[in-house]
Formats: sequence, structure tokens, C-alpha cells
Amino acid sequence: TYRFRHKDGRWIWLLSREVVLEHNSQTDKHVQHLGVAIDVTALKEAHRELAESNDRLRTLIASIPVPIAVNRVHDGKALYNNAALQEYFDLPSDIALHPESINFYAHSEDRARFVEELQSKGKVDKQEIHLKTLQGEDRWGIVSAMPLTFNGDQAVVAAFNDITKRKNAEDALLRSEANLRAIFDASVQIHYLIAPDFHVLAFNKLAGETIRNLLKQEIILGSDIRTLIVPNDVESFEQHFQEVLAGSQLRFEKSLALPQREVLWFEFQFIPVFAANGEVIAVSFSALDITAQKNATNKLLKSEQRYRSFIELQGTYFTRTDLEGRYTYASPSMVRDYSPDGASAIGKHGYEHIIPDDHDLARQTVERCFQAPGMPFFVTLRKPHVSGDIRTTEWEFIAISDSDGSISEIQCVGHDLTARVAAHEEIIMLNKTLELRVEQRTKALVALNNEKNEFLGIAAHDLKNPLAGILSS
Repeated sequence: TYRFRHKDGRWIWLLSREVVLEHNSQTDKHVQHLGVAIDVTALKEAHRELAESNDRLRTLIASIPVPIAVNRVHDGKALYNNAALQEYFDLPSDIALHPESINFYAHSEDRARFVEELQSKGKVDKQEIHLKTLQGEDRWGIVSAMPLTFNGDQAVVAAFNDITKRKNAEDALLRSEANLRAIFDASVQIHYLIAPDFHVLAFNKLAGETIRNLLKQEIILGSDIRTLIVPNDVESFEQHFQEVLAGSQLRFEKSLALPQREVLWFEFQFIPVFAANGEVIAVSFSALDITAQKNATNKLLKSEQRYRSFIELQGTYFTRTDLEGRYTYASPSMVRDYSPDGASAIGKHGYEHIIPDDHDLARQTVERCFQAPGMPFFVTLRKPHVSGDIRTTEWEFIAISDSDGSISEIQCVGHDLTARVAAHEEIIMLNKTLELRVEQRTKALVALNNEKNEFLGIAAHDLKNPLAGILSS
């Protein structure tokens, strides 16, 4: 290949081939030869861009501290392993530089599961896999993978998130009662391990402190857990316990009223503990004090109720709708004025309270809310009142988002503008009537002025004739 400057000034690549047509044997030189050239500039650029893309990909993968491998699809051959993966699996440098297909799976079932998910879903999303290094050391990883093209080959790039320490910790918890006790006591929840006959097998530090503070009692291993339950709640506790012994998991909130104490709120959880044969051998019972959270929630609800009451006193309408436009809340004033017979508006579509001609206007306003969550948008809508009249109302629409940022509902606050609009229209009508009267009066004055001018002209003419005779005599 040769590089030539094109007539337009740019450099191009030509692939040339020369054929000798005539050779002078005496001088040992070619007298005539034929040259054929093909423009391969685009091909050269494509190869260059591919090489640059692969270099960028290699640089990116090499800079990531997470173990990453790129393997060819059809034979599984490793095309590239970054330094983090080489260190993770203790790969020798010669294998790392020119790797063949290496099986890191500890169990063939994991490989089959990986391939099946890749083929069925087109990617692998956070699979937990048991792995082994070439030296036989155990590794545990969360593996995610997706297809890509690498050096012109169809390949799969896989990233490994090492959870070996976590898995080792889990195994240690199963083997070591001391480690289990340390984590047990460090929990912010009250924990009990209870035998099927209600006897306490274990409890954490917080459980002992809570019973000591609330009931002035001490927990004794082997004692009946029911002696620590408020008498009125023993029957329901036994029912929940039997459900868990049957294999169910339960979680619920409940208040506790203790003598000379404020009402406490707890989140209770019952989880069955299974033996290797599937038999329930114990029940894990935990409780989390959520009193502060409940009190804060109740204060918020009371504040919201006061706010809604204030809105009602001001004659304001307040509604909330889901993402399909159906009411999840409608203020009493809204129900009173626009729901026949006072029927509940919950579950009904907002279009039922808007005249058809304004449906598109309402829809466009909601679409603007979706585009800018948290921003208020104003719209005037006509609504059929229970009296049969059509009322003109002004609304503020705003999209409310959850803590994760996704839109959960549309909040709407409205006011009845009918009287204001009617008064405004009346003023316009009065102004038009006044303007008409002024116009009519002006025309009449102009007509009278014209008559006056005509009369004065006639009078002046009649007076002029006698005076002319007198003056001439």
C-alpha cells in the first residue's frame, strides 16, 4: 500500500499491484509493466477506528479496579483479562498475556446457569457464582455480563464483584457461635430464638436490656417466651407462632400499652428456622422500636389534616390522582360540589368532573407536569356542578415524586372562579352598553348641531335681505 496526495489535497491510501509486461534481459530491467491501484482509504480508516476503539476499550477495562474478562463466544477463548482479574485469580503472566479458555467455575451447574441466562436474556445480571483459582482457592463473586464486539469477534465481557469475604463471613457465622453472638448483640433489633415449645433458646443484648427496662424482669434461657408477652396479646402471639411453625414468614406493626408509660410501637417479625431436612426447628422473633417514627408520622398526619381543614374553610378544592388520572383523594368540598348525591370520588377518573371540551387542556397540563416534576402548572377548567351549572375553576397541577425520584401522583389545588368570571363578563357587558349609549348620544348631538347650523344659516339669510334694502335707500 502507498500513500498519495489526492488532487483535492487530502491524503489517500492505494493498494497497488504491478505486472511486468516486457523485460530486457540484456539490461536486466523491466521495460514495460502494468500497475493497478485500488483506493483502500475507507478500509484503512475503518481498521484504524477499530484499533482505536479496541485500544480505548482495553484502556477502560484496564483502568477499572474490578476484575473483568472478555471471552470469545463460539469457543470461550479469553481475548482479554485486565490486571484486576489476573490478580483476583492469581493468573501467571504467560497465561495472562496469551490466555486460552480457563474454567474458573467451581461447579459445572453454575456455568450452565450462566450460559442459559446469557442466551435467554441476552445478558447476565448479578449472578452469584462459586469460583476457583488455578491453584484451587475458593472465590465467590457476583457476575454480570453482556455481549460486545472485540477485535472483530463476537465476545462477552464479564465483570466480577468479589463477595468472598462476605461468603466466608456467612460460613463463619454458621460455624462459630462466638461470631454469631457478636453480630446478634450488635443488632439494633430485639432478637429471640425460640424453640417450637415456646422456650427461649437465645436472645441478644438489646432484648435483655429492653425487658429489664420495660418489665423489670430478667430473661432466662429455657424460660417460656409467653411470660414476657403482655397478657392481652398472648393468644395472638401463639396464633402467629403456629403460622410460622407451618413455614410462613410474618411482619407487622403493633402498639403496646404498658402501665405508666407512653404507647410504644414495634415492628415485629417472625421467621422460621429450617434444618437441612426442611423441618422447622426454631423461630426467629425480632422487634424493632418504631415509636419515634410513628409519632413523627402521626404529627405529620395531624399537620396535613389541619392544612386540609384550612383549605376547606377557604373554599379550596384539593385532589390527588394516580398516574392514570384516577382520584386517590378528593376533599369534601370537591365531593360536595361535583359528585352527585355525595358519592365518593375515589377510583373515578378526573375527566368525569371536567366537560369534554376541556379534556385535552387537562391532559396537556398533566403531560407538562410529567416533564417537570415538582413545578406547578396552572390551567382553567370548566366543571359540571351538582346544581346543573357549569362552573369555571382555576387549578394548580404539580407532579409529586417518591424518595427514589419516580413520579407517584398528581396533586391538584383549585378555586371556583365562576362568580369572578361572571362579574368580569358583566363589567365587559356594561362597558359595551355604555360605549353604545355614548355613541348614540354623540350621534344625536352631532345631528342637533347640524340642525342648529342649518337654522342659523337660514336666519342669517332672511335677515340679510331686509337689511340690504334699508342700507340701499
